[in-house]
Amino acid sequence: MSTTTGGRPDDPPAPPSAPVAPSTQRLIGRTTAVLLDDLVKAVAPAGSTTSDFKGQGGVDLLDEEGSVSLSASDFPLTYAELVASSSRGTSTVGVNVQPLRMAEGDACSAEYAGTECEVTTMPNGDKVRTYVDTDSKPDATRLVAELLSSSRDLRVLVGASAPNGAAQALTRAELVTIASDSSWSFQVPGELVARGEALEGFTALDSDTSIDGMPRAPREQD
Repeated sequence: MSTTTGGRPDDPPAPPSAPVAPSTQRLIGRTTAVLLDDLVKAVAPAGSTTSDFKGQGGVDLLDEEGSVSLSASDFPLTYAELVASSSRGTSTVGVNVQPLRMAEGDACSAEYAGTECEVTTMPNGDKVRTYVDTDSKPDATRLVAELLSSSRDLRVLVGASAPNGAAQALTRAELVTIASDSSWSFQVPGELVARGEALEGFTALDSDTSIDGMPRAPREQD
């Protein structure tokens, strides 16, 4: 029953506002570093730390005349890395976010012989390939978890590297959790982009930089 004020009915309540979808922006190197940092901290043992953030990608490649030679929207690539230290050890953790077409199949083919390669099909149909890489750097071992998602046209390659014989900061299972997280996308919330812009200690990598033997995306613009 409505009430009255001064002999006039109260105005009817306004209809509830429809939820506003968060704005999204293209994934770039800085944003990739922030997301990787969040996911590492979520799985690492209590008290673990992260530092030395680096990354690149998510921008258009320009030719010598300043024209776009490769559009980031047509061929999105980003890379980020950080140093994670836990009670187990210290690792350089890197992630490549790429279109699925950059993956070399979705099985443990002959090239993965001797790498402890395994392929697991997730409940949602995505596949995760895990293996041990001892070839990228002769003095280091890299544990790898690689998400292969046809539904999202997405490849997420996560690797943790440590000197040969040294303990890794993260386990293979933790790398699988990071790689298969649903947050990975070529479009991310604006809030995450803002956090990337405010990330302290971030270094933009050049396109010809090679760390841990992982492929690189175009250099991120300042």
